[in-house]
Amino acid sequence: EYLGSILPWMIKYPRVSVVVSEGPNVEKNIRHFLQSFFYFRIDSFLVPSSAIKRRIQVMRSGLNGKVRVVHPGLDFNIFNPEHFDFTVLRQKWGIDPNTYLVGMIASREYVKTQSAFIKAAASFLRNEELARRTKFVIIGFEHEGNEGLIELIGQFHLQDQIILVPEEESIPKV
Repeated sequence: EYLGSILPWMIKYPRVSVVVSEGPNVEKNIRHFLQSFFYFRIDSFLVPSSAIKRRIQVMRSGLNGKVRVVHPGLDFNIFNPEHFDFTVLRQKWGIDPNTYLVGMIASREYVKTQSAFIKAAASFLRNEELARRTKFVIIGFEHEGNEGLIELIGQFHLQDQIILVPEEESIPKV
């Protein structure tokens, strides 16, 4: 949202790269039109999907060669499941080897995401067969400051289905 205000100042610094994530929103007003003159100063757009890339290319054809897709997935050369013994974590968390495990890494910045994860688990676990064979885990969960999430787990009666574990030392291991 600050792109149009920052770009004019960056003209003075041609040796400083300007890298933008996502892209400018298109608004049909004179302010946006004037700010768009400075888009030439952008060196690279980083976007999470091909759909967003196409949208930016349609909005600003002059930026076509500058838009790059950086997929938010895992690099399995680094996060290779074959390098870790999952039975250790399953034993630590009390999860049977034949139980499906769905997990997420917690973060204070993404409380809404954790709330959505809990609600999705509740919806998923309405199916009794799946509920018997599935557990959910939130890794890196801090009880202090997350009382609302703990209440949400209680509200959906998921205390036995969602495992809250503290931060782990190795994210690739998890």
